[in-house]
Parts: sequence; C-alpha cells; structure tokens
Amino acid sequence: MRRRPRHRPPAIAIAAIATALSVAAGPGCRAPERPPHRPTAPGPWLPGQVDRTAWSAGPWGRWAATTLADGDLVFRHGRDSWGPQCISELAAAVADSPFSHVGLYASEGGEPVVYDARMGGVRRVPFDAWMAEVRGAFGVRRVRPEDRGRIPAALAFCRSAFESGARYDFVMRIGGDRFYCGEFVERAYRSAGLALSEPIRLADLPRLDEFPAAAFVVRCLAGIEPDRPIVAVGSPSFGLWASPATVPVFATPDGTVPPLGA
Repeated sequence: MRRRPRHRPPAIAIAAIATALSVAAGPGCRAPERPPHRPTAPGPWLPGQVDRTAWSAGPWGRWAATTLADGDLVFRHGRDSWGPQCISELAAAVADSPFSHVGLYASEGGEPVVYDARMGGVRRVPFDAWMAEVRGAFGVRRVRPEDRGRIPAALAFCRSAFESGARYDFVMRIGGDRFYCGEFVERAYRSAGLALSEPIRLADLPRLDEFPAAAFVVRCLAGIEPDRPIVAVGSPSFGLWASPATVPVFATPDGTVPPLGA
C-alpha cells in the first residue's frame, strides 16, 4: 500500500480549500462587479515588480499623504481569493469582523505604500493600488504616542522581509521566515519590542462553528489544527483591530469610495 504524502503541495491544497470553502459559504459568496472608476491592481507587488509611478497620484494616495502616519495599521475587507473570490468573505465571517486583511502603512520618498503578506509573499504596494483591492470596510489604527519610537524598527522588519522575498505562510504557524497577514504585522512590531495582540486559537474564532465544512477542509487539506494559535486581523473584541497598544484613526464601511476632498 502506498503511503499518502505527509504534506500536500500548497497550490494543490489551497485550490482544493478554495473550492470547498466556496461551497461551504453558500451561494451568497460572490464578489460584486468592481466599480468602473477603480482600476484593477495589477500586482503582485513583489521585489522588482513595483511600478512606483502608476499609482502615486490617486485619491486614496493623496488622502493617505495628509492623514496617515508611518507605522499605521491599515485594515480592509478585500478581494483576496484562492480560486473563487470567497476567502475574504469567509475570513471576515468566521471572525465576526468587518475586515479580512491587514498591512502596515509607510511613506517612503514621498510615496504612500503598504507592506503586507499575501499569497505571493511579502509585498510593498502603492497605497492606491492596495485600496483598489478593497471591496468593503476599511479602517486605520495607530500605535499610541508613547510607543511611536518603535515604528522605525517595525518598518525595518517589513523592508527586510520584502527585500529578502519572504514567502506566504499557508499553514499559519507563528514563527519562522514565512508570514500570513496578521502574523506579519504582529511580528513587525514585536521585533521592535511592542506586542499588539495575543494569539487566539483557531477554534475560538467566534463564528467558526457556523462553517463546519470549511473548518473540516482546512484541517484535512492544510493540516491546520483547531488548537493552533493564530494572529487574528480581529474585531472590536479581539485581535489586531482591538489592540490596546493602538488607537482608532479612521473607519468606513465602504472603502471603495475615497473621502470627500481626497
């Protein structure tokens, strides 16, 4: 009898998970048409692939330049997908959160950018391009004034991970040289001596029980056990969005529309 391989190739596992999760989520899991005035972000924005001019003068970039500060945590309900465009919906739903993704903002050479971790690896994305991936809520939190001296070290961590081509962590295991989005932001600040949040067990996500098929598939195909601690994007009650080390700056239920005057 042939022994089944212990680890499945990530691409195969993720494709299978995406298909099963789309079924588990039901027929409502569909991404709406993108508004015509919002261009599609070409990405992935990996080392050597960023066009620093194409996205430098958009409305969200202008807003960020006058509103955001280095080291801000930027949250969104995005268009992230592993095959069917349902992953963002599920990530937000199981956590009972308006958000599915998080990154760190920086202004570099006058250019507003976001460092984040997605399936292609750690990215450095022009802010307007990052916002073009939004399909729902958008929010910002800022490290408290007494800890803002830690921001340069946190951003140095982000730049190092980006420049080294750090890869995505498909099995969501905290530590090592691979990252998923929440872990990337948390570890950036912990490298500077500031803990933003505490991990939560996957099984303790508020609405995971409402998606039993999704939980089964994630466990069987990706090998992610329910007791595994994860860094959660969070909600008002846990995770990064509830971080006591930060304060709220901005929130809107519709991040597809730039603020007036942007």
